Formats: sequence, structure tokens, C-alpha cells
Amino acid sequence: MKPPSILILGAGLAGLSAAETLSDAGFRVVLLEAKSEVGGRTHSQRLDGAVIERGAEFYHPDHHACVVQRMAAFGLTPLLLPKSAEVTWLCEAGEARRLGEWDSFKGSLLSQQINRDAGRFDPSLWWSEETAVFDISWQDYLDQLGGDEDDKRRLKALLHTLTGSPATQHSALGVLREIAQFGGLDEALNANEYRIKGGTLQLSKAIEDRLLAQGVTEIRFGATVKGIDRVTSRYQVTLEEGGIIEADALLVALPLNVATSLACGDGLGEAYPSLMARLGSHANRSRKHWFAVPEPFEDRISSDTSSIAFTEGSGQLGCVISPSEASLEREAGLLSLDVNAERIVSDHDWVEDPAAKGAWMTPRVGQIALLHEVHQLSINQPRLQWVGGDWSPSWAGWMEGAIRSGEDAAARLIRSFSRA
Repeated sequence: MKPPSILILGAGLAGLSAAETLSDAGFRVVLLEAKSEVGGRTHSQRLDGAVIERGAEFYHPDHHACVVQRMAAFGLTPLLLPKSAEVTWLCEAGEARRLGEWDSFKGSLLSQQINRDAGRFDPSLWWSEETAVFDISWQDYLDQLGGDEDDKRRLKALLHTLTGSPATQHSALGVLREIAQFGGLDEALNANEYRIKGGTLQLSKAIEDRLLAQGVTEIRFGATVKGIDRVTSRYQVTLEEGGIIEADALLVALPLNVATSLACGDGLGEAYPSLMARLGSHANRSRKHWFAVPEPFEDRISSDTSSIAFTEGSGQLGCVISPSEASLEREAGLLSLDVNAERIVSDHDWVEDPAAKGAWMTPRVGQIALLHEVHQLSINQPRLQWVGGDWSPSWAGWMEGAIRSGEDAAARLIRSFSRA
């Protein structure tokens, strides 16, 4: 009997992980990728003897078991980042004021209240009735809490850095969910950070090599998807460059900001077009900028203008993460960097990249309830699923979330066909 055919849109970590699981189970898989290589929003580059990451890079081995397992399977080496001071700055009216280290509010009234609220979450769920009250902006949430105002400014600045969006634009529900996954605010801020030695892209490349060696999965590059539909029992994908591809099942492993712009045909039912239109785009608009620096930064810097600065390798390369040129100039000024003279690698602009349309996932107010609906549809109708780091209820926005989501979706799909 001919094995079922599976179509996967997107060859990032989610799509590749799903394809690997399905190929191991004997399914015929076609992966469609708009770019010329695998990896999604990972992009490693060797520069002046160091490897810089222009996309995803960090993982936490105590919490990210899937990343650890896949690295071990391919013989990839973890690289522990040295701890440095975490200093927050407040930039107002053109002036910068040093607020002190990130963990200076450890044990404070503010952190106690946040840990209390995060303790109400089941980290495996996108959304629940009990925690829906927190689906307000991070700014509104902080305004409701007691505690020192400088502590609030410091935490708001830090979250601006980690979410790539101002406190008025991202949901407190998303922040508290992530704190719950780490097991508390202190662990979320201070967990050891690791990278993959030699570059994050190696993980995607290793999965690609294994898939091609098996000879069951076909990867088609330069394939931009225009729309999706279902005709009778088959799923159809229409390509921008012309042509239609059909399969028995479809996994949409695209970033949220891309997937929501796809045309959803009538054959998918009424739910999907409405959900995609209401979801829109998430809030993160961060970019990375790399500089040649005369000496390592003394501190890692976070400010309310949404930037973080750190040095790499021997300390001769510095990175500033920022959503705009204006905020970049403010952050660079704190580090005595000349934005125009010393910037050597302007990042890959993920916001303008048509295959990404944004950086890592940061949900706006109202989006998490919709993501929960999409996830429930994927569980109940496993032959059409939305997967990836943006769609995963566990570790959304992380490489861990992408791998878990891809593997879980593939497992649901395998069970679906085994029951048929």
C-alpha cells in the first residue's frame, strides 16, 4: 500500500523536525521552503574568527530538553556563555540614567507578586479561564502591582529587550507563561545561557543531511506559498510562482506573521480564515547589529528603548539588539560606539524578510486565546496543523518550542493515519 503523502511548508527547525519524525515512520514528505537553504530564523555567520548569530541563538539545557537531545544525536557541542553584569538604563528626554543590575529586585515585593501570578499557570497550555485575566498589556499589569517604581522600570526595560516590543504592546499573559515555564522570575532572568558551538544553523543542516540520506523526504527550495485549500480529502497548496501541489496532509510550519497572510480556501471551513485575520502579526520587531569594538563591554545593557548589548568571542565583536535606528543610536551612545563608523554587520532584517516578517514570537494582547484555538484545531484535525516556535504552547519563541511543536505535530499525524 502506498504510504500517505505529507506536505510541510517551511524548512525551519519545526518543519525539519516534523519531517524527520514522519520520514522515520515511513511517510513520503515534501518540504517547501521559500529560501535557498534550511534553517528558518537561524542564520550563523563566521566573522573575524568568531561565529555570530544573526537569528536565533540561545537555549537553556535545564529547560530545553529537545534541543539538548538533538544536539547530542548529531554530536554538536554546547557553549556556555560567561556571566556578566546585567545593567539596566533608563533613557528619557535624551538622557540616560543607570538603574543598576537586573537581579537587584530579587526577593522584592514586585518579584513576589509576579511569582505568585506565574504560579497559577500550567506551562503546557496556551490559555485557560483561570489565567485569562492576565491578557492585558505588560504596562497595565505592572501598573496594578505594588513595589518600587525603579524596580518596575528595570523589569519593564528588561522585558522590552526580551520581547522586542514596548510594554504597551505585548501581553502580560505571554510574559507570565514564560516565567512559569522557567519555574520563577529569578530562574528566568539568571538561568545559564548556552549556544551551539560553531553556530546554531548546524542543527538544521544536520537534520537536512539525515533526511536527504534517508531518501524519503524531498526538499524544494525557492517555493513561496500563496494559498492553501482542501478539495475532497486532499490538501492543496498554491505557489506564488505558479502550480498546485497536493498531499494527504498538510503541516504549516511558517512564522505566524507569514502564515496569517496566506489565502485560506473555502475547503478549509470557516474557522481558519477568521482566525488568521484576527491573529494578524505579533509584536516583536527586533534587529541585531554587530560592531567592531576596541575592548569587551563591561556590562550587558538593557534599556527601555528595547536594546541589549553584549560582546562575543575575544570581545572584539559587539552586538546591539534594537528595533529601530533611533533606539540603536541611543544604545550605541551608552557604549561609546559610532553607529556609522564601527558597524560592520547590519543584521538580517527579519521584519522585512518576506519569509519571516518578524523576529521571535511576542504575543500581543488577545493573540494567545486565538493561538489556543488554532492549537485545539490542530489537535482535533491533525491532517491540517499549524506548527513552529510561534505556534507552540511550550516555549513559544524558542528553538525548543519549534522542535517540540514539529515532533508533536508529526506524532499526532502518525496516530491519525494509523487509526484510518
